[in-house]
Amino acid sequence: MTDNRVKGMGDWLIEVHDWFRAELATLQSQAAAGEQLTPAKDLRANCVAFCGDLTRHHTGEDRGVFPMLARAHPELTEVIIRLEKEHEVVADIQHRIQALADAEAGRDHLVPELDRLAAELNAHLRYEEETIVAALNETPAPPMM
Repeated sequence: MTDNRVKGMGDWLIEVHDWFRAELATLQSQAAAGEQLTPAKDLRANCVAFCGDLTRHHTGEDRGVFPMLARAHPELTEVIIRLEKEHEVVADIQHRIQALADAEAGRDHLVPELDRLAAELNAHLRYEEETIVAALNETPAPPMM
């Protein structure tokens, strides 16, 4: 028997988060292994792509998901405010990583920033999953135009 249920938005969010976790772990491994931008283009390109994807994800949450969730679940207002502030912290670290990647900085500079990003991002993702996944799964998707 085939399960024809649509995946909830919260379940989908966890899948996206798992992808970010895996990509960040790969970047950390590359930098720690001495691939200090050698080949420069590969690690730099990976950093740029990862940061761009994460920025688009957080922007989508801030502009679309969080407002929709706040309307459906006003009790989550404080949670959403905290998540938006955490997005700002993560973005600041991303900007430092981007600058280091652009300058082709060595691993002594890049690894600590990637570690800092991993700590902040993983804590943020865990908190987000603990606090909003169930509500997202209960929230109907907006009607298709």
